[in-house]
Amino acid sequence: MRFSVCIIAACALFSVFCPENSMAKCVKTKVKNEVLQTTQNIPFQLANNYFIQNSIKTITSPKINTQNEFDQIFGAAAVMGRNGRPTPIDFKKQYVIVAAKPESDHSIEMKAIGLHQNSAGELVFEYQTTVGAKQSYTIHPFLLIVVDKKYIGKVQLKEVVK
Repeated sequence: MRFSVCIIAACALFSVFCPENSMAKCVKTKVKNEVLQTTQNIPFQLANNYFIQNSIKTITSPKINTQNEFDQIFGAAAVMGRNGRPTPIDFKKQYVIVAAKPESDHSIEMKAIGLHQNSAGELVFEYQTTVGAKQSYTIHPFLLIVVDKKYIGKVQLKEVVK
């Protein structure tokens, strides 16, 4: 008796929340809404006027949480002009994500596409790489973004080669 009352109550609630009276349509809508809610774009700022120190060949983790970690990898590269100072980073409130390529004697342009949190809770940083002509010198190309610490999760890099 109790079981049938629970089933009737559940059916009544279901018909209220799913007016088409189609279970398949309502379930699909709920699943679609959950996917939309769990995929989130995350704001970030490009960090400019830094360089990777010559002693660094590879960067083991794309996420850098502290000033000390950052200073071991990067140096400031201030230049003349209005936007010549390195982008300020407050590691009490922010962290950085770096996508770096190996040293190369080709011109390489790296462009940020976006940062989002996927349904697994991971932060996915998408960037585009364009390889150009051979040069007479080597560069250590990288892309550095600053993210608010309220966005947490394991960082994954996703490269789009052009």
